[in-house]
Amino acid sequence: MARPTVLVTVGSTRFDALADAALAAPFVRAVHEAVGAGAVLGVQYGHSAVTVPPDAQACTMHGAQGHAYAAADGAVTVFLFRYAPSLAAWVRAATLVVAHGGAGTMMEVLRAPSRPRLLVVPNAALMHDHQRELAAQFAREGLVTLADPAQLADCVPAAMRTHTASLPPQDASAVVRAVESVWGRRT
Repeated sequence: MARPTVLVTVGSTRFDALADAALAAPFVRAVHEAVGAGAVLGVQYGHSAVTVPPDAQACTMHGAQGHAYAAADGAVTVFLFRYAPSLAAWVRAATLVVAHGGAGTMMEVLRAPSRPRLLVVPNAALMHDHQRELAAQFAREGLVTLADPAQLADCVPAAMRTHTASLPPQDASAVVRAVESVWGRRT
């Protein structure tokens, strides 16, 4: 039987505030309360300054190589990994995804057939806080729950109660038409 899973992803840049909040005791407790005992908390930390605890065991989970250790009195397994070839297996397994506000990550989660809830924590340090603009629009449309690192643990219950709106099916026909208008139709 699959274990309840929460994925936190900071993306490819450094986002210490999100990584720190995700590993703090209040958030780990919130994960336990939201998804139950035996939960897996996957934390993709990228270039963030994360120290792997000495008792963590090297292992592979959902295609990512990292280190796992017990938290919340053994109720939650925390799995730390810098990067993975793909987050698709993590997203499929997740009940909740906590993500930086990168457009690609948000779209991947919102289009996932498994429909995990999405809690977005924009990285304010990147290019004039551009992630917040897109994340705020998605929140207004009912697609995501928006948070700041300081309130991450407090936002988990609301994110778990929120049933996000569905995105319309992806339609690449406009791109195909644009390419064909430049290079002509290929047969």
